[in-house]
Amino acid sequence: MEADALVLGSPIYIGDVTGMMRSFIERFAFMNISYSNKKHWHTTNKKNGAFIYTMNLTKVQSKLFFYIYLMNTGVLKRFGGYTTQLLSYDTYQFNDYAKYDASNFDEEKKRNVKENVFPNDCKKAYDIGINLVTR
Repeated sequence: MEADALVLGSPIYIGDVTGMMRSFIERFAFMNISYSNKKHWHTTNKKNGAFIYTMNLTKVQSKLFFYIYLMNTGVLKRFGGYTTQLLSYDTYQFNDYAKYDASNFDEEKKRNVKENVFPNDCKKAYDIGINLVTR
């Protein structure tokens, strides 16, 4: 709670963040909920936050799960600071696609995204973190 900013990240598995991240978000939110009639959320100061997601989905496919991004952003917005998110799409899923029933995926396209797009997404994630602290 004393951090300058909060940056959370998770891969998206089957339409949601990992179980560990979901548990963290719930416990983090729970300790900040007020059960008084006057206010609903404890905030000691404004805190900027970001959520960074990686996923196997394309940008178009990811729109089916927009609710999870809204819900997580909503938790961060409760702290009253600037909030943002980064979604990294079409990530490389396996080290060896031949070991899995993954015929729906174009391994070459996935490799291209891994080599040419993902490094830029990583830089954007880093820049988001720096921006949150200096904002």
